[in-house]
Amino acid sequence: GYNPDTPSQVWDRDFKSRFGDAAAAIETGLHRASWVLPRIVASVDPYWGFPTTRGWVERQTLGDSLAAYAKNEGTDVQLFENFADAAKRILAGGATSMVTPIQTSRWFDDTADAILANVRAAEAAIGDKRGNEFDSTITDLKILAQLARFHARRSMAAVHYNLYLQGHHKAEALAAAAGEKEAIAAWK
Repeated sequence: GYNPDTPSQVWDRDFKSRFGDAAAAIETGLHRASWVLPRIVASVDPYWGFPTTRGWVERQTLGDSLAAYAKNEGTDVQLFENFADAAKRILAGGATSMVTPIQTSRWFDDTADAILANVRAAEAAIGDKRGNEFDSTITDLKILAQLARFHARRSMAAVHYNLYLQGHHKAEALAAAAGEKEAIAAWK
């Protein structure tokens, strides 16, 4: 539906007319936020619930409990290490060329931080251009940032839960519970 070679000035002009001085922050925030859902699908969303068939990743916790979430494999099983395999690797002192849940969690946190920084910048710059479109765009950006934060926390909790299942160390159970509590706070 569009020409990928369209000069960025076309988009920049439209953003500027809609959002004034907040345009650059909004555009950058939307670009960053556009990577959140694909990363969730690739790294956490179980293949059987792949979004094109029956999933809605932005509205699903991908497990009613941490125990259920901790069993998930993402849809890209060649690139992203799942939680159970990460626990086995950690206990064995091994390494992997796959993207680990720790790296994925950091990516989610860094992306959430960047999106929220763009939100703050946009809110500071919007001035008299503020309207319903701005408010709904900012709301979407905040939701996607918190969704990234949810998966950052729950992914780490899932690793700790699997470490607990394999080694039965109380510290892992406590870390899993703390991570799940933080994930729930982000979800809310």
